[in-house]
Amino acid sequence: MKWNEENLKYRGRYLRTQPGKLLFGPAGERLAADYLEKQPGFVGRFDFIHKCNLPELFRVTIDCPMDFRKATADWYPSYLHMECEDRQIVFREDKWITRDDVAVSRQTWFNQSGEARVLRLLPGADICRSFGRMPHGYRVHEAVFSHSFDAGGSCLLPSGAAVTVTVCAGVGNQEQESREQLRERAVKAEALACQDTALAGHREAYGEFFQAIPEFVCSDQLLNKVWSYRWYLLKNSWAVPGWGKLPHGVMYEGRGHKMDKTPGQANGWEFTRLIPLSTPFHIMEMKWRTDRIYVEEMIRSLIGSQDEKGFFRVTAVDTYGVPYANAALWAIWQYALIHGDAADFLRPLLPALEKYLNAHETFHTDGKSLLQIEKIHQRTGKEYQPSYWYFHGFPQDCRDPEGYTWLKRVDRSVYHYLNMKGMAGLYRRFAMAPEAGRWEEKAARLAQEIQNKMWEKESGFFYDLHWETEEKAMVKNIVGFYPFWAGITDSRQSRALSMLEDPALFGTAAMYPSVAADCPAYSPAGGWMGQFIKGRDGCVWDGPSWPYTNGIILDMLARQSKGSGHIFDEMFRDGLYRYAYQHFKDGNLECPYLVEHYHPETGEALSDEADYNHSFFLELIFAHVIGITVLEDRVEIDPVEVGLEWYRCTGIRIRGHELSVEKNVPDNGAGEDPWYRVTADGNCVYEGKGVKKLVLEWK
Repeated sequence: MKWNEENLKYRGRYLRTQPGKLLFGPAGERLAADYLEKQPGFVGRFDFIHKCNLPELFRVTIDCPMDFRKATADWYPSYLHMECEDRQIVFREDKWITRDDVAVSRQTWFNQSGEARVLRLLPGADICRSFGRMPHGYRVHEAVFSHSFDAGGSCLLPSGAAVTVTVCAGVGNQEQESREQLRERAVKAEALACQDTALAGHREAYGEFFQAIPEFVCSDQLLNKVWSYRWYLLKNSWAVPGWGKLPHGVMYEGRGHKMDKTPGQANGWEFTRLIPLSTPFHIMEMKWRTDRIYVEEMIRSLIGSQDEKGFFRVTAVDTYGVPYANAALWAIWQYALIHGDAADFLRPLLPALEKYLNAHETFHTDGKSLLQIEKIHQRTGKEYQPSYWYFHGFPQDCRDPEGYTWLKRVDRSVYHYLNMKGMAGLYRRFAMAPEAGRWEEKAARLAQEIQNKMWEKESGFFYDLHWETEEKAMVKNIVGFYPFWAGITDSRQSRALSMLEDPALFGTAAMYPSVAADCPAYSPAGGWMGQFIKGRDGCVWDGPSWPYTNGIILDMLARQSKGSGHIFDEMFRDGLYRYAYQHFKDGNLECPYLVEHYHPETGEALSDEADYNHSFFLELIFAHVIGITVLEDRVEIDPVEVGLEWYRCTGIRIRGHELSVEKNVPDNGAGEDPWYRVTADGNCVYEGKGVKKLVLEWK
């Protein structure tokens, strides 16, 4: 479907943990709202580049009592519409943030009282005084205004009359921009905002991001909404800090944060940074855009985060953080397969990517095998998975270092395998056969080690290992399915997939838990052995369900199904729809609201980082619902049956070709008989009554 934000309209979109605090859709390249108060103007908590909790840009008041707590607020991705009415005043407001970080408010006030009233503009004077140098090494300007109030900041509202006022506040970095530059932005924004077509113009500008994505529409409203919402997540999470260690564009894990709301403070974990754990998933989704700029900017930022050892690190504009395990090289290879014209960009990066792989062999192996050792459980992004404590009987105090064991991890080892396969693919792309062969050989060796050492035949599952003895930690973590995802298993092992339907293991009512329900440390609501060690919303991988792994498990199921006669199509279909509903608060399609993790049995949200972005879903539509697999020498189309009556996906660009896939699209003039059509470069390459696996020789 073409971008249509009406599809995502949400009345009264509040933070669950901050009742009455309005969420806000649009964000600039640096300026965003954590939340807004129900007040005319921009009052709440505002973030610039990274979290700084600016409390107020400006507000507008009226000289008569008016209870804005009664106001209605309609959330859209590109703006917020607010209305409030009492016996004296009728108020309407549309507000948004432009791409170049100008906060815009267009307000209409109608005075139905018997006397004139006065509106006043009150700038957030504390910004400059209280918020000089931020924790991240830059200075935030005081807001520079352009507005339709008089010089004193007031406006007369005659009795029986309506007045429309606009206020535009430009925010910038004092280290880079002058007040005059900000003023020019604000004046330009106000000139546009004063026009009757202002909102329409802004929405059109906001929608430019979505013009480079393929169109998808189907017979299921749930999937249509998730499609729109997932593209919004990517748009909302995109930032261009342009400062310090992040000079390029970067995809955040979202705009939310686990931190206090103290003005001017940045205490607690911020998701508004480069976090390499999730970067591969961002690349996997964004690679389907018809342009290359967003993915290439993300890769530039990733390479810029590399330390002297070779690892990619969490990065803020002034600091580097820890490295996380990830499958970045594999994702970059998937991007290269689609965008054949990216060769000139990718070739110079090969030494940095190889350095990343070499670092894993130097610092994460014992020199005897390629299996990856994890010493710090947080570094695979799945902190507190119980296998680290298996050899000590799951002690009550999980923070006691005496009860904790380093592991040869399944997830880190599979990531390393996929990255080696990606490295080999990139070398083949540049006709560097010896280098490609070296990494293919190592990948095959690692795959065999995962099979020989991590697979346990009797219970039929892959397990983490003691880092020295290689004894299996007999805990069924969700990552035990990762070898199936990587394609290094055989058909005899596929019985393990039945565990995803077993309610005593991973077949919980809502979505897949992060550890099987038969584990003694299984805690579906989070915490550890009855204690909420990281608070009620804490990130603990001993039971809760995570979109991060739900996407991987579904991708794995579809791949396994297509490789074995589509025998797992029904499992994929069931999981796809359950995962889709996870994107909506309480399963209500009128309330798009994805967070970090959920109760696997009830579906309750266990965290509150609204619009969280460290997983993938669009890839499942492209690769499995539509069925597109892009290989080095061909493109295969092999859909998984998910029960859709009809669907259409057009404008898919692959290596200079354009692809469209349609099934039973209504009003097509083809009559009522079921049909399926694939069009390549404007030419029909298949049309028939049945869905058929196709191979296109696109090299």
